[in-house]
Amino acid sequence: MDMAKYKDLFISEAREHIRGMSDCVLILEKDPRSEQGINELFRHAHSVKGMAASMGFSSISELSHRLEDLMDTVRKGQTAISSSFIDILLGGTDTLESMVESVEKDSDLSEINTADVISRIQEVIEGGSPAGQKAQEPPAKEEKKEGKKEKAKEKAPDETGPEGREGPTPEGEEKKKEKKGPAKKTEAAEEEPPDEGGLTVRFSISKESLVPAARAYMALKKLESVGKVRDVTPSKEQIKAGAFSGTVSLLMSGVEKEQIQKTLEAVVEIGEVDVSGEAVSRPDTRSAPPEAAKVPQEPGSGKKEPAAKTVRISTALLDTFINLVGELIVTKSRLDDLMSGIGSRDVDEVLTRLDHLVGNLHGEVMKVRMLPLDTVTQRLPRVVRDLARGRGKKVSLEIIGADIELDRAILEELGDPLIHILRNAVDHGLEKSSDRVAAKKDETGRIVLRAFRERDMVFVQIIDDGQGMDLGKIRSKAVEKGLVSEEQAKVISDEETVMLVCRPGFSTATEVTDVSGRGVGMDVVQSTVEGLGGSLSIESTTGEGTTFTLKLPLTVAIVKILLVTLADHFFAIPITRVARTIRVPREEVSESQGRSYLSLGENLITLFALGDLLKIESAAGSGRRMHNVVLVEATNRTVGLMVDSLVGQVDIVVKPVCYPIQYLKRYSGMTVLGDGRIVPILDLGNLF
Repeated sequence: MDMAKYKDLFISEAREHIRGMSDCVLILEKDPRSEQGINELFRHAHSVKGMAASMGFSSISELSHRLEDLMDTVRKGQTAISSSFIDILLGGTDTLESMVESVEKDSDLSEINTADVISRIQEVIEGGSPAGQKAQEPPAKEEKKEGKKEKAKEKAPDETGPEGREGPTPEGEEKKKEKKGPAKKTEAAEEEPPDEGGLTVRFSISKESLVPAARAYMALKKLESVGKVRDVTPSKEQIKAGAFSGTVSLLMSGVEKEQIQKTLEAVVEIGEVDVSGEAVSRPDTRSAPPEAAKVPQEPGSGKKEPAAKTVRISTALLDTFINLVGELIVTKSRLDDLMSGIGSRDVDEVLTRLDHLVGNLHGEVMKVRMLPLDTVTQRLPRVVRDLARGRGKKVSLEIIGADIELDRAILEELGDPLIHILRNAVDHGLEKSSDRVAAKKDETGRIVLRAFRERDMVFVQIIDDGQGMDLGKIRSKAVEKGLVSEEQAKVISDEETVMLVCRPGFSTATEVTDVSGRGVGMDVVQSTVEGLGGSLSIESTTGEGTTFTLKLPLTVAIVKILLVTLADHFFAIPITRVARTIRVPREEVSESQGRSYLSLGENLITLFALGDLLKIESAAGSGRRMHNVVLVEATNRTVGLMVDSLVGQVDIVVKPVCYPIQYLKRYSGMTVLGDGRIVPILDLGNLF
C-alpha cells in the first residue's frame, strides 16, 4: 500500500499527540501522583507508536515504545517521578518533535541522534529512578506479566511492548511465520471437516478515518499476535491493497473474547467491535460461492456507528473560500450601487435577501477560519518552565480564556510576540525566590495570561507580579540614547515613559543574556500587533508588577473600514483603530511650534492633515471653516487625522500589497470597492 499520500495526516496527528505528551509531562511535574497524567501520556505515546509503525517510520515507533516502557516503570512503582525523570521525558518528546519535522522536510531520520535519549531511558528502566530511588515491593502480578511480555518478545519481536506494537510486520517476519505453518492451502486442507470452532469477530473503522485500510490492516496484525485468525473477509491481501469497504469479519480461535475486545479497542480509530460468545463452525467453502463464506451482518446486531461529524480541510482551501466570499461581497456592493437608482420594491427585497444570505455565508466561513487561542498558548507552559529552570527561578503560569477564538492568520503571527513578552517577564520582571521572600512575596513568581472578548476585539493580557519597571531608569536611558530631551523626560507621562521600551534598540538591562537585554524584541512585538490591526499598551507599577495588553481584531480577512477621501483619492482606515469622528470649527484648532492641536475635554489632541503626511494636495488643513477629523489610536496615543470628507463604513476584503507598493510603509494592504476602485488601507503605526 502506498503510504506516502498519508504523510500529511501522519504529521498533523503526530504533532497533536506529541503536544499532548508534553502537556502531560508538565502535569506530572506538578502532580507526580496524577493517574490521569500517566494514562494520557501512555495513550499519546501509544498512538504515535502505532501511526509511525503503520507508516514505516521505525525509529519514531521505537522511541515512542521506549517512552511507553519508561512510563510502565512508574505504573509498577519501580520508578519515582523526579525532576531528572521529567527532563528525560521532555527530551524524548523534543526528539520526537524533531523527527516529525524531519519527516515533513523529507530529511533522513537517521541523521537525528536518538541513542542518547534511549540510553538515558534504558538506564532508568534498568536501575529505577534517575535519582536512584526505587519504589518498594512492586506487585508480584506485575512481575508475572513482565515475564509473559519477555516471552512474547521472543516470539514476535516486532509486535511487543506494554500495549503491543502496531503496524505491519516486516517481510522477514512474514517469511518466518510461513515456515512455522502451512502457508498454502492444499486440496487436503480444503477438504478438512469444517467443524473447527471459533469466535465470530466483526469490527469496523471509524468513518472519520482518512486511512481506513491502513487501520484495518493494523487491527488484523494485532489480532494475529494474540490468536489464530482465519476466514478474513475481505482478505488480508485485499485490505493491504486498499480494497476496504469499512467492515471486517473473521473467525478466531485460541483466545478469549475479552482479549479480542481489548486488543481491538487499543487500535487507533477503531469503530464498532462485535465478538460473538458462541463457537461457530467454519463455513464449507466447497459447496458455497465466495459470498457464502462471509459472516453476514445480522440486522440490529451491535450499535450503529455514528456518522462522521468532522473532517480535515486544507488551510489553502479555507483561504480560497474566504477569497471567494470576499469577491461575493464586493460584487454585492457593486450590485447595490447599480440598482440604487431603480427604485423598484421587488429589486429592493431581492437585494435585502441577498445581503442577508451573503452575510450569513460570510459568518459561517469565518467560523471555519477561527481557532481557539489554545493552539498558540498550549506550548507556553513548557517555554516558561524551561526559562525559569535556566534562570534558577520558581515561576507559575496560569492561562485564562484559552478557548477564545481568533482568525487563524492572527494566531499564526501571535506566537512570537507572546513568547517574547513571557521571556522578558521571566528574565527581567520576576525576581529570584530569595529576593521575593525579602520583599514579603511568595517565593514562586506568578504570570497570568488572560484573554477576553469585547465586541469585535480580543484582549490578551500578560500580567506578572514581579518588580515592575523603573520609570526613572527608563527616562534616563531614553535621554542617554537621544530618544527624548531632558526637558521632555521631565514632562512625559508614565504611560508614555513605559512605551519607550518599544523603541528599537531600547533596553535597561545591565547584562545581556541569551534571552534578552539587547533591546531587540519589544519594537517587533508592537509592530507585529499593529500590523494585525491591533494595539499594544503597557502598565507597570514599581514593586508590584507589569501588565502587557494586546488589543486584537477577531479577523484580518474581511474587515470593516472607514472610507475617507482626500482630493480625488479614497483611503481606508480600519474601524478597530477609529475612536470617533468629529467636525471641528477652524477657530478651535490651535497652532504651536508648527503643529496643530485640538482641546477635547481634558486632553490635548495632536492634529495631522492626511494630505501633508501623504504629500497630496487637498482642502484638509487649509483655510476651510470646518474640519473633518478622524480620531485614531496610533502607537498608544490618540491623534486626529484631518480629511476632506467621510464616506462611511464598508466591509472589505484585505488584499496584500505587492511590489513595489510593499516598500511604502504607510499602507498595510489594499482593497477593491464595488465600482472597481482600488483603495489603499492606511497603516497607522507607520503613518506618523
